[in-house]
Amino acid sequence: MKKVFISFMFTTCSMFVYAQSGILDPSFNGNGIVTGNYTTGNNSADAMVLQPDGKIIVSGGTGVSSSIKIGVSRHNSDGSLDPTFGDNGITIFGSGWIKSFAKDLKLQQDGKIVMAGYRWNNSTGDFIMVRLNPNGSLDNTFGTNGIAIIDGGQTEVAESFDIDNNGDYIISGYVDDHFAMAKVKSNGSVDINFGNGGWVITPFADFASYSHDTIISSVDGRIILGGMIIDGYQNKYEYALAVYHPDGTLDTSFGNQGKLHFHVGIDNDFGMRILELKNGQILIGGHSWYATSPLRYEVAVARLNTNGSLDTTYGTNGIFKTRLVENGTSYLAGMTLQEDGKLVLTATANEGNDYNFGLARVTENGELDTTFGQEGKVFTHIPNSSYGESYNIGIQPDGKIVVSGDTKLPGLQIQYFIARYQDKTLAVQNVESAVAQLYPNPATDYINLDFAKSGKEYDVEIFNMVGQKVMKAKAAHKTAINVSSLEKGSYFVNLTAEGKTTTLRFMKK
Repeated sequence: MKKVFISFMFTTCSMFVYAQSGILDPSFNGNGIVTGNYTTGNNSADAMVLQPDGKIIVSGGTGVSSSIKIGVSRHNSDGSLDPTFGDNGITIFGSGWIKSFAKDLKLQQDGKIVMAGYRWNNSTGDFIMVRLNPNGSLDNTFGTNGIAIIDGGQTEVAESFDIDNNGDYIISGYVDDHFAMAKVKSNGSVDINFGNGGWVITPFADFASYSHDTIISSVDGRIILGGMIIDGYQNKYEYALAVYHPDGTLDTSFGNQGKLHFHVGIDNDFGMRILELKNGQILIGGHSWYATSPLRYEVAVARLNTNGSLDTTYGTNGIFKTRLVENGTSYLAGMTLQEDGKLVLTATANEGNDYNFGLARVTENGELDTTFGQEGKVFTHIPNSSYGESYNIGIQPDGKIVVSGDTKLPGLQIQYFIARYQDKTLAVQNVESAVAQLYPNPATDYINLDFAKSGKEYDVEIFNMVGQKVMKAKAAHKTAINVSSLEKGSYFVNLTAEGKTTTLRFMKK
């Protein structure tokens, strides 16, 4: 029988290259995933920010349903808690009411940490903003002891914010079911010269509308709010945006007098996140209904020109869609852009009793990037958990991808999680100089490793496509490894000797 060498498809070419973008990073807590809690109650990572030094800050609610505070933790680049932050890595505080929620988190240039969210007393709510010093203590130069309450006298829920060039903040969400935003000065006071006494509330006719994300344009300073409306005529959800001049007046050159709402699918569409491209175009992403029995949603991202028209060169007529699971729901949670312009998104994916989260990477022209994960997608199940729900995604300076959310582990309350993924393409390797030959590929029961050229003994570790180690062995000369117990799919084989590692790949049939 003819042997098929090396762990990739290869014909007469003596060179090969392969990608492992989307693999969980084992240098982060040993398996790529950290779980934690701020207190012994339920915990979530509703917001996340990545520091330039590789540290990761997450924030969210902590406590029980009747009493919720805000928890913040900072993790080192290896996943461990940073003891120089707060109380051994954690800061917890309330806002004066029984429930406080952090929904967005950003880092200022001076290293201070800013949060936006809302407080709730079971009947009404107020916008809140919080600023922490770099060590996790409340910044007493902001608001009252580090906390600013932005109360417009109605029921107010904040979802996001952004920082302008002057260091002031635009915080947005919804007030009595309408798009709403307020401007907060860098000291925590409301800027009464913005809008109407510091507030701008934007109705979409008689439709209920909910802003979920905020951008201050780096191109022209416009304020962009993105979210959804409920069409009062059809009782259907649609994507929605509103665009404003820096003073809070609507930019009438965008959409219909500054506002825009539209369907991306055939029924309910929920807009969740917006991003701005370097040329000023806008991405709005969310999820779109496409079938029932079982209920099914797919991820959908639209690219808009600066005037609000669809960029029909993107995806299909301006819209990219993907299904992380084919017979279930894919709910978009977060989007971020790589330096090369590719879009990376995370979504919760539910199919039957399997409730996990995934990622996808999208090219600049609106197609799945097949060099990422498996055909452009990555699925992650947190070991031993009953579910994993993602909320945020970001890119570290070294290109690694970080996702946060919450999960449920046996015997524990809900915990937050942080997962980190590698994003690199392995270098081109000459077949003739490879330390080992791997065959057959694809494999059924055994893989053979031939080290005849090196004469060394190697530690062999086999990883699946989500970075979990599934097998280890010692090998030298010619060694056969039984892989019959492995599930079908792609695997990486790390061969380590004298501190140097070579990675091969094979397919299990």
